[in-house]
Amino acid sequence: MLVICGQRAGLIASVTHLVYFTTKASPLIPIDHLRRHEHEAITYVVLLGNSKTIGQTAHKMLQRAQKAYADKGFPNEWLHHHKGGGVQLTRAENGSQVC
Repeated sequence: MLVICGQRAGLIASVTHLVYFTTKASPLIPIDHLRRHEHEAITYVVLLGNSKTIGQTAHKMLQRAQKAYADKGFPNEWLHHHKGGGVQLTRAENGSQVC
């Protein structure tokens, strides 16, 4: 698992991602998992493009993620992803410079 956290102009962004070093199914990585990963990448691109829109809210972004997953045949996939939780809140509350 890779976790990247950054800050710019007072805004904090956290990204968590699981990485596999293969594109072929195997007994350890079933084809369904690879298919989900492919659709996750597409969903990420959709969200990245929409995140640069002024006035975008977390709620709108979540709705777009839900729609993107549903459009690819995984309507509940968004429930299986870490959403960041209190990572940003903890930093803001205690004044820490570390995410």
